[in-house]
Amino acid sequence: MKTAKSIVAIALLVVMMMAASCGGGGNAAINTAISQMEKAIDRVEKNKGSMTEADWKALEKELEEPAAILEAALENNSVSTMEKLKITAVSIRYMAVLSEAALKTVNDSLSIYSEQIKEQLNSDEMKDALKELEKGAKEMEKFLNETNPK
Repeated sequence: MKTAKSIVAIALLVVMMMAASCGGGGNAAINTAISQMEKAIDRVEKNKGSMTEADWKALEKELEEPAAILEAALENNSVSTMEKLKITAVSIRYMAVLSEAALKTVNDSLSIYSEQIKEQLNSDEMKDALKELEKGAKEMEKFLNETNPK
């Protein structure tokens, strides 16, 4: 009985030590950078539909330092496996938010251009131009029929 309890106690101690070594405390600068990225992502997720170009530039500027810290930590291999997973997760989440926002921006721009094209096509100037083209086509057809009788 004592042996089973000892084995369980040792196993729990080993698991706790492994958990602590895989990112329990970790590097404060890395944890701060991850936290800054997560807070920025949360803000973007809440406001992505109303963010202006200036907002995106400010966000980019705000995240320069945290991104540089995380990139350097990965390049120097100075992070634990758990920290690598956290950095990867926050990076993927950030890229997903940026991609979604970019798609919305593209879609909004296409909608605006589509409306502008519709307005142009329905304008009086376009209608007049189409009438002139139709007249020109009829004259060309008449000319071709006169010069190439069947």
